[in-house]
Order: sequence, then structure tokens, then C-alpha cells
Amino acid sequence: MDPLKIWIIDDEESPRELVKSHCNAICTDLSIAYEVKEFGNLGNFQEKIASGNTPDIIIQDLKLGGSGDDRSGWEIVRGVLENKIIPVVVYSAFSGEDPAEIFKNLLIYRVKKGDETLHPVLEKFLKMTSDFKKANSNIKKEFEKLSLETIGKLFGVTNGDLEKIPDNLIVQLAITRLVSYLMNSPINSEKFLSESIFIYPNIERIYLLAGDFIQKSEDKSIWFVSSPSCDLVISDGREAKVEKVLLLRCYTKHADVPFLKGVDLNGRKSRIKDPNRKNTIKILKCPAAIFESNHILISFKEYETLSYKEIIKKMEEGKLKILSSLATPYGEDLKNFFIRDFSRMGAPETNDEKEEVWGTKFCSD
Repeated sequence: MDPLKIWIIDDEESPRELVKSHCNAICTDLSIAYEVKEFGNLGNFQEKIASGNTPDIIIQDLKLGGSGDDRSGWEIVRGVLENKIIPVVVYSAFSGEDPAEIFKNLLIYRVKKGDETLHPVLEKFLKMTSDFKKANSNIKKEFEKLSLETIGKLFGVTNGDLEKIPDNLIVQLAITRLVSYLMNSPINSEKFLSESIFIYPNIERIYLLAGDFIQKSEDKSIWFVSSPSCDLVISDGREAKVEKVLLLRCYTKHADVPFLKGVDLNGRKSRIKDPNRKNTIKILKCPAAIFESNHILISFKEYETLSYKEIIKKMEEGKLKILSSLATPYGEDLKNFFIRDFSRMGAPETNDEKEEVWGTKFCSD
């Protein structure tokens, strides 16, 4: 893997050297291969970008104006951020300064110049960026296994079915590999939040991944795809043979859950916490923008199986739609977590304490 490219932009030498020393110490401690480039003005930074070079992480002063350019540093960095996922750590002498409105949803963190939190902030971002770079490299390696034959298997394309190949083929393959990688990677608190991460919005696709949440148009019910395997891109010599898809029933409202009906709040809480029910349900925190609820309950006792062909047909007819994909919950392999061994439900590494909080909120909503 190429070294982590760290670019520091500040028109004052002293702050640049301070940030550089932090980066040197952090990367050495974490055994991260890296290279640092310093820019004393925006003109030099622009020239480097124009030559086709981009960094993996940018660390900059909020107010820049070298080489006669009196614009904010944001105006120069903006074009880079629009074309590549690059974390930016911003430091400023004034705690009240904020980045421009257009950057509010990007991966940007601001810290006051000289503040003691600068080092841990840099450590977090450098490690995160290094992990992302490694993951991206692993995903790219998977593409080397692809051939026209395996692409055909993935999308069900045979001779004469050229029109079935989606226009955004590469995008779909990339998302497939990304979700597959996340679902099969060891998770830790440094890489992800201690709650579910959902891939959203979904790209349009006529195939399923383990971890997909789908909705039936007839009754608006939500179902979790517990199979098939999330690894849909297959190396040569091994063919996928998915016949049945296992769907688990999901609920976004406690009033719809059969075993919670007809009881008050305390009764609902008691039933959710019942040890005998622990291995039969899972409550996840979820984005309300997708599910119109902040929590979702997955029931392992309510399920149905459909043939994969029937699933695809219903999706093509608009009777089923994909709401979102669950990329990575908690601290264990999602295949084991949901598919292979249901007895692992509620194990300590799945964060019982947090689930209890979510269960209480689900019962109260």
C-alpha cells in the first residue's frame, strides 16, 4: 500500500512544524507509512492539485491568504473535496470561526489552534484515514478476480442479454464489494460507531445482499434479508447457487409487534428484556429518514422464505423495494451474527447495555 499522504497548509512556519511533529509521532506509534508535504501558501497548494496530485488527509489553518489570494482556504480546498473523500482537520486561532455552510456535511473537524485536543484529533483522523486506505486497497484487489463470466453470473446475463447489463455496472460492483467488505471485517470502536451503520441512499439494483432491508408495497411491511451470502462477486471456479432467500420480519412500531400488544409501557419493557426472548429478537438503532422510526425490531420467529427468482420478479414489478443495507453492527462478523449461529444473539460483544436502552426507547415511541 502507498504511504499515507498528509498535506499541511498554513502560511506560518511554526504551526506547520508543530502539526508535522504531531503527525510524525502518531504515524510512528501506529506503524503507518506516511509522507508529509507542507504548503506555505494557497498558490503552491493549487499548483500541486493542478498537476493531478491529491492527498489522503488535509490539515489546514482556517484563514489562508498567501500569494496575494485573500480568499478563505475553504475556497481552494472545495474542489478537492468534491471529487474525493478526504478528511480535513481545521485549526484556527479563533474558536468562534466556522467553516462555510457548504462544508457542513463533509468529513471535517475543527479544533482551536494550540488546543490540547489537537493531538488526539489528529491521531483519530490519521488512523481512520489509514484504515480507509487499506480497506479501499482490499476492495480494489477483489476487482482483479472479476471476469466477463463472473460479471455475467452476478447479473444473470447470458448470450444475447446485453441490455440487462446495468449502465452503472462499475458503481454497483463497487457498492457490492464495499458492503461485503464492511460486513466481513473485524469491527472495533476506532473504525466505526458503536451502533448500526446503514448504506443510504441505495443505488438501484435488481439483486439482494445479506443485510438488506426490503419493503413490500402491498402492506408496507419491512423484512430483513438474512440470506443469501453478501459476497455476490465470485472468483472463477466457484458458482453461486442461491435458491431460497430467508426474510426476517421487522417492526418500526411497538404497536405492531404481536407479543407487545395489549400491555402497558412497563409490560412492554418487561417482555423485551425477558431472557427467554433474548435470542429471538434484535433491536437496532436506525435512521428515521429511511424507516420513519429511530429503532427497528427484527424478529427471528417470524420469517418466510421465497425463491430468489420470485424475489427478483417482485422487485422488477415494483412489489418489493430495497430500503437500505446494514453495513456493520456492533463488534462481530455479520455473517455469524445473523446467519450462521443465532445462539450468539445477545453475547457480550453485541453491547447488551446499548441494546437495552434501544429496547426501552422502542417500547416508548
